Amino acid sequence: NDHFLTNYCVKRLFEFASEAGALLGIATPARWDAVREGIFQQVPGTTGIIPEYRNYTEHGIKQSDVILALYPIGYAADEEIVRRNIGFYRDKQMYNGPPMSTQIECC
Repeated sequence: NDHFLTNYCVKRLFEFASEAGALLGIATPARWDAVREGIFQQVPGTTGIIPEYRNYTEHGIKQSDVILALYPIGYAADEEIVRRNIGFYRDKQMYNGPPMSTQIECC
């Protein structure tokens, strides 16, 4: 799987589970770190755009999962990367997409 949001969330899930285990004094399987590190994660290209998935062709989408990863999920990116991706995906979102896209941009 090379979908940006899915892979990012699975990686974060492994991190949260390990953190929760540490707080509770429960050892988590060492393999979890290796699995987490082995999950493919799209990164910004030379233009600063994070593709929704490998070979994304810039066609219309109902909602940008990259934007969801930034807000509210919390993918860490510098301000310029955030701006570029919001601007890029704003024009790709279809009119019948979820209404929360505009609210997310305001964050």
